[in-house]
Formats: sequence, structure tokens, C-alpha cells
Amino acid sequence: MSHLIEENIYLIMAIVNLIPVLLLVLCSMFGKIRSDPFKIFIKSVVIDIVLFFVSLLVVLFIDMSLAMMVVLMIILQLIYFPIVGILLLFLSIGSDVNWAKDNWEKILLPFAILFLWLLGDIICIIQC
Repeated sequence: MSHLIEENIYLIMAIVNLIPVLLLVLCSMFGKIRSDPFKIFIKSVVIDIVLFFVSLLVVLFIDMSLAMMVVLMIILQLIYFPIVGILLLFLSIGSDVNWAKDNWEKILLPFAILFLWLLGDIICIIQC
């Protein structure tokens, strides 16, 4: 089982990070979103963080010798999180554009943080 995890760690992390995006898309398709986009964005980010910690615990409980895979998972999460966060932000804004026009200040700070985080990741990857 641990060999399977080692081979597919990139795929596992991509799936873990895409689940909140897929949930947000499905909820917006079926009209289940009723609150403001900022709350939707925060809930989606919390779901992403919880799924990441659950996947870390699952990998650690499967085999404690996968400690280096946990380090790789953390590094991958640091790279994937701003990309997924920006996707979630744009999808949540798309659910109610009129709200986003009136409250653009609330959206600006998370976008700036995620964009700077992504820029820092790109700089670190290029320099390493």
C-alpha cells in the first residue's frame, strides 16, 4: 500500500486540492449557493485545508515510514494551495458578480495574498 502512495503522491494531492473546486462548481450549477461569495470562498478554503490534513493523517496512519512523503505532500500543498485558492476565489465571485462589484475590497485582500504566495512559489521553484 505504501508503494502505491509513493508512486501516486502527485495525483493524490491534485485530487485532494480539486475536490473543493468540484464541490463549488457542482453547488453553483444546481443553484445551492445562497450566501455572499466571500463566505463561500472561506468555506471552500476551509474544506481544502481540512482535506489536506485528513490526507496527511491517512498517509501517516498507513505507514510511519512515509514521513518523507508527508514532507513532499506539504511542499506540494504549498504550491497547489494558491492556485486552487485563486480558482475558488474566481468561482465564488462568479456566483454573484453584483455582490463582488459592491464589495470588491473584501475580495482584494485574499486575491493579493494568494497572488503573492503564488509569485513566491514560482520564485522559489525557479531558484531551486
